[in-house]
Amino acid sequence: MFFFIGCGGWFGQVAALHVSLTEYVLVFNTVQETRGFSGRYWLNITDFVIDGWLEQWRERSFEVENFTAGVTVHHPWGSAAGVRFGAGSWFLEYGRGFVPSSMFFASADTFFSTHDFVSWFSMMHAFGAGLAHEAYLFVEESIANLQDAR
Repeated sequence: MFFFIGCGGWFGQVAALHVSLTEYVLVFNTVQETRGFSGRYWLNITDFVIDGWLEQWRERSFEVENFTAGVTVHHPWGSAAGVRFGAGSWFLEYGRGFVPSSMFFASADTFFSTHDFVSWFSMMHAFGAGLAHEAYLFVEESIANLQDAR
């Protein structure tokens, strides 16, 4: 299910395909051109540009990098950039690291600026459901290991 997300000034829609404490996979789309701050996380993030384009102005650089459909964009842990997404762009994003480090940034504009509590709840529900599923699998695996140890 897609829900609106506003982060660092940019705005789009997201569908979370997988969320855990250490990884996530999501689909991001924007139908309007949008721009803002990328955020800075304790995650390595990889974006696969499915359609459209992304421009990125990395910290301590004075040039803009352009990425179009078919290109993979890496955002290393701790890095930050100015970003601009083209109208009609689609991205598949994979994040690996400490996922909760991104949640405040991912939800701050939605919660504090736009007061879109419906979208904020959808985001928290997707994150919570992913964590609950991960906890369930951990407990299930632990029980199986205990039974095998007997």
